[in-house]
Amino acid sequence: MLNKSDPPRIIFGQPSHGWMTITVDEFRFDASDVPCDSLYGLCKALNSILSGSIDASVDWSLEPNYLVWKFTNNTSNCTLIITDHNDTLLASLDAPTDKLIRSIIEAIITIKPFFDLDQDQINWSWDYPSDAILNLKNRLA
Repeated sequence: MLNKSDPPRIIFGQPSHGWMTITVDEFRFDASDVPCDSLYGLCKALNSILSGSIDASVDWSLEPNYLVWKFTNNTSNCTLIITDHNDTLLASLDAPTDKLIRSIIEAIITIKPFFDLDQDQINWSWDYPSDAILNLKNRLA
């Protein structure tokens, strides 16, 4: 279990054949692009936290199972809890809310070039969440 007071190091890998490796500090998993648009769902969850929600979550498909990222916000800090489909705790991280959200946004921005390729080279079923990212960036400005 990861417990830190700094924002986690988050890396979204290059989508390939409907799969993307995602790393949160030392925790790594391969997410599928079906059946849900988890990148957009992640942006939606972060927007909800910025709007004052106490908690928000996003599912990541592992086909056939899934992981859940649950964000719990309390004024200035946010906890990211990662569980599997059986609700088993896999990681728990605490960070200042703005730093955590910025680190996630920056990680999503790094994969944008993979979505700018010719349509036959894109290996992800969903569009890049450009509008959602822009909205989050503007809210943090």
